[in-house]
Parts: sequence; structure tokens; C-alpha cells
Amino acid sequence: MREIVGDRYDDDVLYPGRHGFLPLWKPEALPPHLLPLDPLERAHRYPYATDQPLPATAILASLRELPALVTRLEG
Repeated sequence: MREIVGDRYDDDVLYPGRHGFLPLWKPEALPPHLLPLDPLERAHRYPYATDQPLPATAILASLRELPALVTRLEG
């Protein structure tokens, strides 16, 4: 298992992503237009701030998405 899940960008996306983990981010809020998208697609379309240089592998709207996402990533 290489995934790490968290809700803080610096601690749960940036640092782990730089050390070989696949960060799965659950931000506090998501722009409404991203909610219907797949978690992997959300990570590509998320409006990261300029001080967020590394994108997450996936962005979760709900922790209910986590089991299926991990199955896809580990498969």
C-alpha cells in the first residue's frame, strides 16, 4: 500500500508525495463543479494555489469513495 489519506495539503499531500506516496486528499471544501467528477479527475482539475506545487493523486469528496479508489489504485 502506497496511498496516504488526509485533509491537510502540506502534511498529507506535499510531503508524502515528495517521498513516493500517492496522496489522496480530502480538502475541507470542493468547488461544486468538481463534485460529480471521478476522484482522479478532480485532482487534475482542482484549482491549486500557487503555494501548492504538487497535485494530489486523487481528491475525495467523501470518505465513502476511498475503498473503491484504493482498489483501483492497487489493482
